[in-house]
Amino acid sequence: MLTTLFGCLVSTHMHIELDQDGLRRHANAAGVDIYKFYGRQLAERTGLSQPGISTVLKGKTNPGAKFVAHVLGVFGTAAFTDIFRIAD
Repeated sequence: MLTTLFGCLVSTHMHIELDQDGLRRHANAAGVDIYKFYGRQLAERTGLSQPGISTVLKGKTNPGAKFVAHVLGVFGTAAFTDIFRIAD
């Protein structure tokens, strides 16, 4: 469901960016080190691939619908505005 919702957002050309500080705060509260072993802990928690997590964490690509949905599946939808920014 979340993947479908965020897929619609992304397909309407919304530019979503990761707020690394916000993600770090939520991850730390959940006991997850997002940078340890290039995002391995976050990958294990979200079910996403470690290379995909690492690419987003390094800023090489913006988070896609699947990334957003899986991260919010772990940290809750209320965390959206803390973890992600919608850019113009």
